[in-house]
Amino acid sequence: MLIDDGEMVEDADGWCYRVDAVFVGPEDWVDSTRHAFEDRDSMYLVCEALSAAADESGQLLYFRPDVWYDHYLSEVMRTDEDPAGWSLAFDRFSSMMVSELIDQLFFAGWLAQGGNNSKRTLNWRLTIPPC
Repeated sequence: MLIDDGEMVEDADGWCYRVDAVFVGPEDWVDSTRHAFEDRDSMYLVCEALSAAADESGQLLYFRPDVWYDHYLSEVMRTDEDPAGWSLAFDRFSSMMVSELIDQLFFAGWLAQGGNNSKRTLNWRLTIPPC
């Protein structure tokens, strides 16, 4: 489990994140997570898919887990044997698992969370936790 008891802070732009975490772009983030989670395939796949969905500044605005799961996570898990148009099925179980993994990343300092006045989506931002 990744959950850490580190102190959180909210900045003037509404991002909540671990104290001393650094905002990064997807390239730096995926490299860092590759080293941090090299022995945890499921977590690294989630990280790879989150970095693919982020914009160049590392933001995932109006994040919808179902769309992300169907597109980005399916893309990183696709193999040559999969038929054209194949994607993962987003259901209650996968929703619960994805939410748990993303929450672990947030509490461990790998993501910042921001509200966007929507009840159905959150904003996420890629961060690297303090050493």
